[in-house]
This record gives sequence, C-alpha cells and structure tokens, in this order.
Amino acid sequence: METWHLDTAVVTVVYIVAFSALGLAVREDQRSGQLPNIYTSTITLSALVGFAIASLLGPSQYRIGAMATGVALFCGPWLVAHLISPSAIGFGDIKLSLGLGAHLGWVGIQAPATALMATFVVFAVQILVRGRPFSQTLPFGPALAAGALIGGVVDVIQPGWFT
Repeated sequence: METWHLDTAVVTVVYIVAFSALGLAVREDQRSGQLPNIYTSTITLSALVGFAIASLLGPSQYRIGAMATGVALFCGPWLVAHLISPSAIGFGDIKLSLGLGAHLGWVGIQAPATALMATFVVFAVQILVRGRPFSQTLPFGPALAAGALIGGVVDVIQPGWFT
C-alpha cells in the first residue's frame, strides 16, 4: 500500500488552487479578452510557494530544477513571440504561461514540450471553428490552458511517450 505523504497533500492543495484560478482566468479571457493579474499570479505563486514547501517536506527536491525547465520550455517561446510582436500575444498570456510552465515542469520534464505542441493544435482548431471574422482577435488563454492540461495528462498517463 502506498503511503500518503505530507508533500502529496501540499501538491494536491496547489493543484486545486491552480485549477480554480485557471478556470476563472479562461472564463475572463473569453469574456473580456483579458487575463487579470489576480488569476495569473495565483497560478504562478501556487507553483512557486506550494512546490517549494512540498520539496522541503518530501523526496521531491530535484523537481525545482524541472520547474525552471518547464517555465523555459512552455513560457519561453511565447515570450519570444511577444517580444517580436507584442500585438500578436498579450502579456497576460505570457504571465499565464509562466505559471503553467512551472506546474508542467513539476509534473515531468516532457509535459511542457507536449503542452507546447498541444497548444499550437488547440489554437489552430480554435481558429478553424471560430464564428468570428479573421479581423477579430481570439483569446489565447483557453488554448494555453487546454494545451497545458493535455500536456500534463499525457505525461502522467504515458511518461516518455516521445523519446
């Protein structure tokens, strides 16, 4: 029988907080085209503070480096896109991808790469099925959230699937 550790409880609380904030962020992005700081900050801080505490309580110290790699892999490309063309992707999307990248890095090192690919696919599908003229912008937060969820789930179900 597997033992329930205190670090597991902390990680569970972190994900409950992050998923709650993510749902609210996506709803707001679809409604107004904005990702409020309260949601993006909650997602990022839940990862940084919660996972730091979990690392101190359990055998997961190595995952802090993986979190940083997750941020680089998932947030880095979107940050470069924003720096090249600030009107193409908003800074709220960058802040959201920062927090999601930290969460994905904690799940596993391949999760951010899988999430990045899934985000491209989800956004492409969103473009194809949208009911708006191409002159109107689309919120990118829902695609980031869906891509991150897909990346995390795939890495948990089938770790190392593309190696």
